[in-house]
Amino acid sequence: MEQISEFIQDTQVNEHELDESLEEFDIDEILESEIKTILNDVTKTKITFQSIQNSRRYLKNGR
Repeated sequence: MEQISEFIQDTQVNEHELDESLEEFDIDEILESEIKTILNDVTKTKITFQSIQNSRRYLKNGR
């Protein structure tokens, strides 16, 4: 029982430490940046796909 109590005390974080950690690692900003990057890549992929589709239509109709 004493070991469990010591473990709980060792793993507790006070509010100040938690706030410092959250400020240091702004998770919302990191996620927002990653989502923007993914959306940008998806948009580029959609444009490329549309371009390929249009080229295929053009070549198919041009024969």
